[in-house]
Amino acid sequence: MKKIYVIVMIIFFIVFGISFNNNVYADPNSSKGFADFDDNKAAEETKKLEQEEKNKQSDRVLSTNNFLESLVVEGYTLTPDFNKQTIEYTISEEIKSDELTINAKAEDSKAKIQGIGKVKIPKNENRLRIDIEAESGTVRTYFINIKSSENESPKQDDEDLKNELVQNNEIINETNNTIEEKQIHVEKDDNDNNMIIIIVLGVVILFVLILNNSKKKKRKRKH
Repeated sequence: MKKIYVIVMIIFFIVFGISFNNNVYADPNSSKGFADFDDNKAAEETKKLEQEEKNKQSDRVLSTNNFLESLVVEGYTLTPDFNKQTIEYTISEEIKSDELTINAKAEDSKAKIQGIGKVKIPKNENRLRIDIEAESGTVRTYFINIKSSENESPKQDDEDLKNELVQNNEIINETNNTIEEKQIHVEKDDNDNNMIIIIVLGVVILFVLILNNSKKKKRKRKH
């Protein structure tokens, strides 16, 4: 009886030990589970977290607000008064400097503005532009028309303009005359060639007729 009891106890402890070991190694919180969490698994978990963050950002609707809240040119007055819906403005005063200081603020803090601060006035340009790009990428452009003494090109007198038009007309007329003369020469050459062809054909036909007549006469003589 004692032997059977001992055997049963041994079997019980063996089964309990095997079950305990399996639970320990299967438990992800056990030391064995942490050992299996290697660099590859860590990288996979990091990628999953990054992808989830990207998905959250993509789900968020991007702002399309590309309006200016204010637009000012230091030392000058814009006409008309600023309105975010109005994109065209003019500085009526003559600008003596080669640069302007333009200050502007976007309605949306996420929007980006280009063309503000100290802006050089390009030569032969009487228009400046301010671009504002919304978070979504859409762009709105505001324009400032300026009158700069450095950028004004000399105006032609009416007489100079007339002379230029007359010269252009004379060039056009000469070109037309040259074209007409060439066409006349071409037509004359074609007529001359046609006449030569007709003469040659006439000579050939006459020669053939003379040859046929001579053959007929010879035949009559033989008969």
